[in-house]
Amino acid sequence: MVNLQSKENNSNILNSLLYFLIFTTLFFSVFQAFSFVDIHIGHASKGVSPYWMSIILTFTAFILTFKSNLRKELSFIFKNSEKNFRYALIFLSLFCLYSALSAFVFSIFFKGVYIMSPTKGIDLQYHDPSSLKFSLSNIGQAGYMILNFIFLSIIIVISRRNSSFFDSLTKVLFYTGIFVVIFGLFEYISVYFYSNTTYLWLYKVFHNNYTYSFYPYNSKRIFSTLSEPSFCGGFLASYLMFLMTRYLFNAKKIYLFAIPFAFFTLLATQSTTAYFSFFVSLILLFFVFTFFEKNYKTFAAIIFVLLLGFSFFIVSGKARSAKISNQIEQTTVKKVNSGSFKHRLWADYFSYTVVLPKTYFLGAGLGSNRPSSFLAYLASNLGIPGLFLFFSFLYFLAMMFKKNLTLLRHNHQKAGLLYAVSLSFIVYLFAMFAALPDINWPPFLWIYMSLIFSGFISLKNNKENI
Repeated sequence: MVNLQSKENNSNILNSLLYFLIFTTLFFSVFQAFSFVDIHIGHASKGVSPYWMSIILTFTAFILTFKSNLRKELSFIFKNSEKNFRYALIFLSLFCLYSALSAFVFSIFFKGVYIMSPTKGIDLQYHDPSSLKFSLSNIGQAGYMILNFIFLSIIIVISRRNSSFFDSLTKVLFYTGIFVVIFGLFEYISVYFYSNTTYLWLYKVFHNNYTYSFYPYNSKRIFSTLSEPSFCGGFLASYLMFLMTRYLFNAKKIYLFAIPFAFFTLLATQSTTAYFSFFVSLILLFFVFTFFEKNYKTFAAIIFVLLLGFSFFIVSGKARSAKISNQIEQTTVKKVNSGSFKHRLWADYFSYTVVLPKTYFLGAGLGSNRPSSFLAYLASNLGIPGLFLFFSFLYFLAMMFKKNLTLLRHNHQKAGLLYAVSLSFIVYLFAMFAALPDINWPPFLWIYMSLIFSGFISLKNNKENI
């Protein structure tokens, strides 16, 4: 009797620890330029993000918790899940397997092919590309992808056992985004209005990973806890989509209150990627409003607070004697004519016309070539097979929605949450296609995919309980 009680207590402790680690991992996903330890390899130094360490700890706790029936849990998901869910998961698994193998095989097999080296940057390699060779970048990207897939799998398994887990995950996402917004606003105030040592200290903590920290603490473009304004803007655009959709479906004032501050921070990034992604989010919002949730009052409220956020930004610009129209023109219209923009277009063109055909359309291997666009990244690193597997995954993801439209219409609360994370995923994917090539870090693509799978499991569990 005592042994049984002891085992039950240990199991409860492990479960609590596992949940804590999962939520902590989600929170750590926004600390792109933060390192808790540096690894020195030869003359090179590589910072390790707490996100990756948190996944390793989560996986350890997961194995200890499910060691007796892990095989049964995974088998159940593949055998008993809805067809489109199962195929989406299979194609994503194959995509990860192919990607990880390509990092070790193609980077060696196609040695000497000209590529845009991830370590040198695009501007330095404009019309002067590097030669392909197997490197730490290949090992790192393969490892990151495996860890991201492990984390996604853990979320799927736990979501099947706990019907309220999806709701908890979205709450963590909400507060994580709030943290990014608050620190971004603090950064804006500190840079433009009130220079203080607190911000300088926090900057040094959050941006101590020199592999990813590119911008100085007094940069006029806001990037919060991310490595640069484009990544921050891409995340904020997807987060705004989450906030707007959540409010459209359930009209909770906390989401409405957060929208103008998130929009202000997005504008402060002065990122073309941010502005483009936000425009995509507005189109998607209007689409959802027209076809799924025609609530004029909530929609009008969203538009009002967006205008309020924009007004705050205009007023703050006047307070610091800056013309906002000139700033926006500088980061949009004039940027198209800049050398940096031309270099990035050339890197994408080079990836399609040189790297892809020179590797016989198989790709140079994950982590080998780093252009400007995610599509060019996929094509040049993973070739036609990688593109096929990834877009097959997206196809079955879309079919999951089509198959469950009736169920979504009858489950308003779950539908609102699921639409919110799914539309955030789409917005971030557009941001990646525009100018965020990295598939693994920051890991928002994986976070949103994990939440979508979790949401559909929660929807199915809820249906079975009705």
